[in-house]
Amino acid sequence: SKEEMSSAITAEVPGQLNDITVYPNPANADGIQIAFYSELNDMAEVSVFPAHGPSVVSIKRPLIEGYNVVDLPTSDMHNGLYFVRITNGSRSLVARFVVVK
Repeated sequence: SKEEMSSAITAEVPGQLNDITVYPNPANADGIQIAFYSELNDMAEVSVFPAHGPSVVSIKRPLIEGYNVVDLPTSDMHNGLYFVRITNGSRSLVARFVVVK
């Protein structure tokens, strides 16, 4: 089927990022962990930004092939809705989380 063909093509694209999870969500003052899967050893940019405004965190992290976990502090973040974006070249993943202290 057409759907099966498009997933097979997508699965073969090198550098694919998948399965992003942010926990705990809602987050408290202790910080969050961002877990995601990378198909390559590479570098990625991790950015956190509020629903309305510029990024509050932007860091570069090396990735390993497989599951990666990035720890981020939330102690300086105000209560509210945030997005985290993992960017690896032209690929990116976005997830949302809430900070409640």
